[in-house]
Amino acid sequence: MEGKMRHAYLIMTHKEPYNLKKLLELLDDEDNDIYIHIDIKSNILHKEEIMKWCVKSRIHFVKQTSVRWAGYSGIQCELILLEEAVNGNYDYYHLLSGQDLPLVSQKEIHTFFENNKGKEFVSLYDRKELDWRINALYDRVAYYHMEELEYRFKSKAMRKVVIFMSRVFLKVQKILHIRRNISMEDIVFGKNWFSITNGFAHYVLEHKEHIRKMFNYTASGDEMFLQYMLVNSPYKDNNYICDRDSSLRYVDWTRSANKANPHIWEASEFDELVNCRYLFARKFDSTVDKQIIDKIFDHVNKMADNA
Repeated sequence: MEGKMRHAYLIMTHKEPYNLKKLLELLDDEDNDIYIHIDIKSNILHKEEIMKWCVKSRIHFVKQTSVRWAGYSGIQCELILLEEAVNGNYDYYHLLSGQDLPLVSQKEIHTFFENNKGKEFVSLYDRKELDWRINALYDRVAYYHMEELEYRFKSKAMRKVVIFMSRVFLKVQKILHIRRNISMEDIVFGKNWFSITNGFAHYVLEHKEHIRKMFNYTASGDEMFLQYMLVNSPYKDNNYICDRDSSLRYVDWTRSANKANPHIWEASEFDELVNCRYLFARKFDSTVDKQIIDKIFDHVNKMADNA
C-alpha cells in the first residue's frame, strides 16, 4: 500500500544463535529489511543458516569488523550498518543487538512509529542524573584512551604492556592538560541502541569524519557519540519525550552482578517485561535462561495473531 513506512533493523551480533533466530523471526515483515553485522571473531554464526530465518524481510550482511568492548570499533560498526542501510531510504533505522527481543508485534511497532513519525528515539539521560558521574564521563571523551591498541598484539605480555602504557599516557595527559576541545557542558550520555529517522541518519553520516576526530580513542564513546550529534544538530528538538528511556529499550543495569553488564532476563521476570511499556528489551542469553526467550517469542506471536 502506497505511503506505508519502511523500516531497517540494524543488528550487531557475535553469539547467541538461538536468540538471534527468534529475534529475526519476530522482525520478519514485508515492511522491514534487516542489516546484520557479524563480529569477525565469531565462529558460531553462519550466513547461510541465518538467511533461512526470514521469509518476508530481506537480509543484508555488512562488512565484518572486530568490535571491542568500550572501543571506537563499536561506533565504527554502527556507522557501517547505517551507511549500508541509508541506500534504501527507510523511514526508520533501529539499532539492536543479537541478544535483544521485541516485546510487541511488528504491527504495533509500525503503528507506533506512524503515530510518532519524525521523532528521534535516542536515549538521553537527564543532566541532573549525570551529576554524580559527570567527571568520569568527561574523562572518557576528553582524553585519549589507547587500551584498544592491545588487540593488535597476540602476545599476552605485549597486551599488558600496552594497557600499562595507556594508563601512564592518560596520567601524563592530565598532568600536561592535553585533551580534546570539549567542555563539561558538552557531555551527554545514554544507551547506544536507537531508532532514528532517515534525515538524522544522513546527518550523522555526513559528519562521520567529525565523529572520528571526536570519539576515536575514547572509552565507551558509543554511549555518547549519537547523543552528542543529536543535541548539536537541527534534530535536537525532535527527540521523543516520555516517562521512560527515549530509546524505548528496556535494559536493567542494577541487577547485574558487576554493574558493568546488563542484567540477563529470566523466566520469573516475564510479567515485568511484557508490562514495562517498552518496545524492545535486552539482554537475553539462552545459556542462562532459554525459557524466557521462548515465552517472549510466544507472547509476541500471539499478539500478532490477535491483531
